[in-house]
Amino acid sequence: KQYYRKGWKGNKAKYFLESPAMHDEWIRKISNHKHVIITAFRDSGKTFVVGEELPLFLMVCRQNTVVTYTSSAEDLTLKQVRAVRMDIEQNGLLMADFGDIKPPNQRSLKWTQSQIELMNGSAMIAVSADQAQRGITALSLRPNVQILDDWELDSRLRNPELRSNAEDWLFDVFFPCAEQWSKRIWVNTLLSIRSWAMIASRKEDKRFQGWHSAQYDLLEERDGELHSNWPQRVTIEDAIAMQGDGNENIIGYGQAAFSKEFMNDPRSKSEEAFKYDEKQHGFEIKGAGSGQMTCEWHGGVRNYDDLFAKSTRCIGLDLAMGVAGGDYSAIVVCCLDTNGDLWVLDEYVEREPPVRTLAKVVQLADQWKTEFIATEKVHFEQLAIDMLNSELMHRRASGEWSPDVNLIQRNSGKKKELRIMGMQYRFAGNSIKINTKCTNTVDQVTYFTPTGGRLKYDDLLDALVCCEET
Repeated sequence: KQYYRKGWKGNKAKYFLESPAMHDEWIRKISNHKHVIITAFRDSGKTFVVGEELPLFLMVCRQNTVVTYTSSAEDLTLKQVRAVRMDIEQNGLLMADFGDIKPPNQRSLKWTQSQIELMNGSAMIAVSADQAQRGITALSLRPNVQILDDWELDSRLRNPELRSNAEDWLFDVFFPCAEQWSKRIWVNTLLSIRSWAMIASRKEDKRFQGWHSAQYDLLEERDGELHSNWPQRVTIEDAIAMQGDGNENIIGYGQAAFSKEFMNDPRSKSEEAFKYDEKQHGFEIKGAGSGQMTCEWHGGVRNYDDLFAKSTRCIGLDLAMGVAGGDYSAIVVCCLDTNGDLWVLDEYVEREPPVRTLAKVVQLADQWKTEFIATEKVHFEQLAIDMLNSELMHRRASGEWSPDVNLIQRNSGKKKELRIMGMQYRFAGNSIKINTKCTNTVDQVTYFTPTGGRLKYDDLLDALVCCEET
């Protein structure tokens, strides 16, 4: 950090705060893991550490290192290459250690605002998320270090088509542009449940199973006490003021904005549609195989066989027609007891061809002995439903368990969000219980808002509505 504490830019130190411990932790994680995603609070120094210090260190210390730096927009991306270029040109401490490493003009090496190349064969290239990335090379080398820095925009996350485009860009364009053995570093603030940063950090997509993830919030509880992850910059007192109305020195954000920007919580309790509370809405099935199974929740217990025998059981199906476009097929298994409470027993969600999902529906119907299979009546799903009915008729003729299919006719003028919001009364009256093993359903219920604006997938909620309406 001494390189940045020296007053060499307008006689003012560029980096004047003591480094927080989390910065050292970031570098150790990046050093120890091939693929890393770090989610950290706003103004935590992500861009400075990962977008300036790290590329500079790699370039001057390791030969033939080609770094690509990518942010959400071209101007933000170019800014980091300019910063590294200025370090190399003007930082006296750096030049004292490494000499004049800027290439001479006659060497024909690039020294532009978007790409810089050094005498040791290393380079840094700026390519934003809204630019073409195919065919990127420097000194005939493909990138071997990729850095992603807050590359998603809220405006893109709110548009389903742009979210799908982001997935295509990430896996079909960005990652393949580098060497397969490249180091990949991703830093982000979690601002949306729909974001790929959220999906990657929580490994909701199987393609991120090999990534190491770490989350850093501004405030963290350790040994029963609240600590700031950068006390030299934001004290506990400052953070408390930021959560409220502020004070004479600190602007107040309010709890919702503070949670999103500084606590990596892309949801606001005031915006949640269902106010899911595991103590009130969650349950566990215990005693499997013992002959005395129970459904237990906070302050309550129910004999499983009694619940099962005195309930109407149903499968809700939301069928995706194909694997393109990021859509998932979803199945929920529910039962409605004599008290009018809806119990979510099981779930299944997968991106796969419809025929596989229909086979899973039949399997679950037989396993749970459901009386109904409920799904939306949509013209493009009718062929699949005809296939399902044929299979059920065959099972019925051979004496196997065969539920009825209930096709739900939707009001074309009623938005999906309003249909899902129709379940609010069940949550308000604690008349819905969700098996805590159904983690995907719990996530979708937890993060759903009246506009649906921060939820990436709602397939299980659609399936749940089918059960509820049946």
